[in-house]
Amino acid sequence: AQCGFDGQRSKLQQNAEFVEMEKNFENKIQHHIKNGLVSAKSGTVYTIPTVVHVLHKGEAVGTGTNISDAQIESAIDRLNEVYRGLDPSSPIDFEVQFALAKRDADCNATTGINRVNASGVTGYSANGVFYESAGADEDDLKDLSRWPETDYLNIWIVSEIDGNDGGAGIQGYANFFNGNLREGSVMMASVFGYDPGNTNGWGLNSNGDGGTVVHEFGHYLHLYHTFQR
Repeated sequence: AQCGFDGQRSKLQQNAEFVEMEKNFENKIQHHIKNGLVSAKSGTVYTIPTVVHVLHKGEAVGTGTNISDAQIESAIDRLNEVYRGLDPSSPIDFEVQFALAKRDADCNATTGINRVNASGVTGYSANGVFYESAGADEDDLKDLSRWPETDYLNIWIVSEIDGNDGGAGIQGYANFFNGNLREGSVMMASVFGYDPGNTNGWGLNSNGDGGTVVHEFGHYLHLYHTFQR
């Protein structure tokens, strides 16, 4: 119930163009599998340039929804620990890693972190992003800051989802990568970071275990939930 992937995908499947793109991408995956074009280990590590769009409500950097660089970097570091098999509880190296972008789409130097005051978008200050019941339109929020989805993994950090005040309920969601506009992941500021025991004072959900971030990028890489049939 904390992951919005299935519900979000159901919404997107109302669009025939999305369904066709998803089917074509899945066919490519199956083609590679059936023709032996993939292996458990390739010896090549793929780095995915990542950009984090912090959609804050006007707070100073490091305060409230305008989370600090250190909190953001901790989430990326944790992703790499898990996907490169550097954590004892997840010892498989998937040969995929994430790095905050060093160059933007125009080849200018960047930190890979964009901070945007989204309080002017209708519904955002009160309820965050709309999922099922309340909040700002997701596309309107993403269009405040969005880099080419074919070149970057876009992450949008939001204040809350459906008016949950950054607490219980949907914590985040991601789309399968198909090359669609606005695809990537949406996550609350209260889950984006890794701080076991919440010793840094970031006030992260789930005691700062960073599980939501790791989970959602499995979906981005075309993994269904394990209970999916």
